[in-house]
Amino acid sequence: MFLGCRHGLMLILHMSQLQLLVWDPVTDDQHRLDIPPGFSTNFPASGAVLGDAGDDHNFQVVFLGNSDIQHTQLVASLYSSKTGVWGNLATASALPGNFSTWVYPRMLAVMVGGSLYWSAGKFLAIIEFDLNRQSLALIPMPGEEALTAGMDNAIIWITSTESGGLGLFFLLKFSARLWKARTNFDGAISWVLERTIALDKLLSINSEEEAKSRPSIVGFAKDNTVVLLHTSTGIFMVHLESLKFKELFKPSGWHAYYLFEGVYTADVVFFALLPLFVFFARPCESASTKAEAGGAG
Repeated sequence: MFLGCRHGLMLILHMSQLQLLVWDPVTDDQHRLDIPPGFSTNFPASGAVLGDAGDDHNFQVVFLGNSDIQHTQLVASLYSSKTGVWGNLATASALPGNFSTWVYPRMLAVMVGGSLYWSAGKFLAIIEFDLNRQSLALIPMPGEEALTAGMDNAIIWITSTESGGLGLFFLLKFSARLWKARTNFDGAISWVLERTIALDKLLSINSEEEAKSRPSIVGFAKDNTVVLLHTSTGIFMVHLESLKFKELFKPSGWHAYYLFEGVYTADVVFFALLPLFVFFARPCESASTKAEAGGAG
């Protein structure tokens, strides 16, 4: 199971073997890690890999799942290749009410500042892992979106803003809403609706013809503040700040797409749909990252 890419490294979960694989696709360096004790194998799990700034040989891995003792409780642990050991288990306090805490496995982690973020099951909360404190917390979604997130064809994707803050991209049919998090004086997070986007008008899509195949979110490329959208007419890359967009290619059959960002050459984003083809695409705005999308038909 693919868990994500960051800083030129990929993270893959082999749950049947209770192992994680850290892979550098450029050098083919591979590191296998045993999943630390304390995690249940009966619930979804996720994780993230981070390269060590200024040191190409070291990395960190965060593994997130449910406790094998208290199954409704989220737990996480941080691994450092420098020490070769996993840190203590961090736990998250549940939100008020009847709330099921588990990580939504189809949404990969997004790094904003010094924290990693995932969506909790059914999009009712955001999971935050603070890398410096090695602490785990749950952040409520905007109330309006939480009420509609359970509707058919509705999905929330965690993003970052150009200013480096935490954001949300909420998609319902052909309407997208962009939210921005603000930290209050008491440390609590509140949400501000920044804009609403009519995707059928932006992408010149006939909403009546597309009614049976509404847009879906493929993924989010943080370093470029770009979201990838799947429609029946094509895969689109949309810059969330400028709303400039580019059609990357026409979909043919069903695929799973995975974004890969890393250092490459200036003003070029690299995309690959594995194992079918590889291509280059300049981003909607100037960027100096490398992104890869992989899939299986």
